[in-house]
Amino acid sequence: MSDCKQDRHVDVIQPSSNRHRKDTISSSTEYILLSEIGFGRENCHTIVTYLSWERHDEIPTLSIEARRNLMRIVLLSVFWVCSTSAFPVLAQSTSWAERITFSGDYRVRHEGFYNQKTGTGADAPSRNLIRVRGRFGLTTDINSYVSLHLRVATGNPENPISNNETLDKFFKRPTLALDRGFIRLSYGTGTKTVSADMGKISNPIYTKSQIVWDNDIQPSGIVEKFTIRKPSAYRFDVQLMQYAVEEVAAGKDAWMFGGQIHLEWTLRKGVEIDLSAGSYRYFKANLIAKSPITDIVKGNRKDSSGNFLSEFNLVNLNGGFTLQTGLPAYPVRIFGDFVVNTGAKKDVTGKKEHTGLYTGIRVGNAGKPGEISIAVVFLKVRQDAVLSTFSFSDVPSDGRQGAILELGIPLLPKTTFCLTGIFTKPLNGPVKSTLIRTQTDLSVQF
Repeated sequence: MSDCKQDRHVDVIQPSSNRHRKDTISSSTEYILLSEIGFGRENCHTIVTYLSWERHDEIPTLSIEARRNLMRIVLLSVFWVCSTSAFPVLAQSTSWAERITFSGDYRVRHEGFYNQKTGTGADAPSRNLIRVRGRFGLTTDINSYVSLHLRVATGNPENPISNNETLDKFFKRPTLALDRGFIRLSYGTGTKTVSADMGKISNPIYTKSQIVWDNDIQPSGIVEKFTIRKPSAYRFDVQLMQYAVEEVAAGKDAWMFGGQIHLEWTLRKGVEIDLSAGSYRYFKANLIAKSPITDIVKGNRKDSSGNFLSEFNLVNLNGGFTLQTGLPAYPVRIFGDFVVNTGAKKDVTGKKEHTGLYTGIRVGNAGKPGEISIAVVFLKVRQDAVLSTFSFSDVPSDGRQGAILELGIPLLPKTTFCLTGIFTKPLNGPVKSTLIRTQTDLSVQF
């Protein structure tokens, strides 16, 4: 393969005389093709002689093999020209600095827990916490088809569903870790796109709540996605997920294999719907049940040996309806999110505990100062409806029903004030009091 690259000078014999000349072959297209295809020294010599001949009537006779190789060069040249014109590349003048995009946000939160009860129903002390969350990321195009996405964030690295840092421990410094790091391969036009994300990825699943996937989750694995879209009309996505949950040296690993289809459709001007259907199947989930990391062992039911009572094969349906009211800043959105765990098992009392539902309404975008958004959500989630290790961290995972109220107010550009109240009570057990959890946030984005 390297013969032609090394022999930069080729002796050419002129049939009309016995004189020899030495032609220097430059880095022409045919020379590069010969080098890359991997022809032998003899064929390379003969074909380069043929291609570099100056007079048509003095072209030497080529062997059958050389003619075949010449035809291959012609065909590959056509393919090379067509493929390079079909796949645009980044301009060579684009500097690395121009190809990097930075983004991030920082949030300060007061969080209160009130009306808490112990397992026996006795009053527990109220709690008042100051928490921060910081995230800083960058995205860069490596070339026209490959991009790199990195983000660091605060939070306990062993807790996959929260980037919060509680300010305590005598001014302890918050932890900062790699929260996201993946490579994206993509190809497509404005209407059709195929992509694959690999690494510590941004969760691509379309949701209407955090019933199945907490907003802070960043799975590890691979996602393949196919998208068809027509601007201002519709968008259709199909995606497959392979998430690596846990690896063990002596035994089978824990995985999540899933898929989702998603449709966004503009029925007419000012009226939009979106629908999603997904299935997420966990294998060897008991590696989570017996994990020594207490932050990921939540409220799902267990048997006497410490294994999950149920398997987890989640079927998730969610959708929304958006109506423009005539005030651009105040659309009305009605949404719902339903999940059923088809792998749930009955306990000794005959309960399956396998369904969950979020439904609500939101008015407003809160996109710029002077605008607001208001949301009201109702929820009812059974104890084994979801794998609570990866679900909504703000709601206890022992089986709950209740409501969430939210008010968002942009104070200044990219500066938002938000009030949230979460009111839930257990579906099981003797204690039925309502836990009150409040969140007062000030967030900036950049």
